[in-house]
Amino acid sequence: DTIKMVDLSYNCFGDFDLDGFIQVLNGSASLLEIWLNKNGIGQSGCTSLVRLMENQESNLEWLYLDDNSIDDDCAIILAGYLVKNTKLKSLFLSANMIGTRGWSAILNLVCDCSSTNSAKNSNHTLSCFWSTERDGRESFERAFGADDANLLRASLHLNQNGNKMLVARRKIL
Repeated sequence: DTIKMVDLSYNCFGDFDLDGFIQVLNGSASLLEIWLNKNGIGQSGCTSLVRLMENQESNLEWLYLDDNSIDDDCAIILAGYLVKNTKLKSLFLSANMIGTRGWSAILNLVCDCSSTNSAKNSNHTLSCFWSTERDGRESFERAFGADDANLLRASLHLNQNGNKMLVARRKIL
């Protein structure tokens, strides 16, 4: 079990072939990185990927999903799971169809300001959502405006700190 990285970008899987792929990878503790760019992945594929990350043996740190069919519902599925995840550091989502609802779920994932307890329980591990800073800033600003884009960027930057208690404290303040 020494597979560290799998790159299956540009294979046009679509949204239905991921379950078999996920079953093969399930239990691969050494797998740190999966590249699935430009494959047409949508809601069903995102649900399959969540099942992979739910496996206690999964140590996945980087997931590349640029230029797929990921929309608001997909982003909500991913964000809903990732609140509990402490291993995934980077989720690349550039060139997808994420709108206001999806970006709102992602913002709440890394910095839920609705209460002190919610901020404390936000994800403090994810530190990247896009391939380039410009991609993410432009996409997020189109959905929300500069203030929330800055909050997301600041939260992702904070998450790079290894002291997660300090990260939680700063998000609360």
